Amino acid sequence: ARGRYAEQLEAWFRHFPRDQFLILASEEFYADPAASVGRATSFLGLPRFDLPDWEPMNQSGKSAMDATTRRALAARFAADNDRLSRLLGWTPPWAG
Repeated sequence: ARGRYAEQLEAWFRHFPRDQFLILASEEFYADPAASVGRATSFLGLPRFDLPDWEPMNQSGKSAMDATTRRALAARFAADNDRLSRLLGWTPPWAG
């Protein structure tokens, strides 16, 4: 159930205006932390914050997911990912 993001966001959107949310993909944060922090601070109306240089954590020993597992998960979550993409107006990197 934790992977059905649209369902969870829709619950929040019933109680709070959609424009009060900034949804960021973790893949984009990991690829370009400064840009993601820039989007967040801008969204919050905060001054620009320049991130110091840092090393990614928890990256050692990372291996590719088994192709059979990836296909099974993609099939299982296809409808949920389509629902999320429609809700957000963009497709998260892992859902495309």
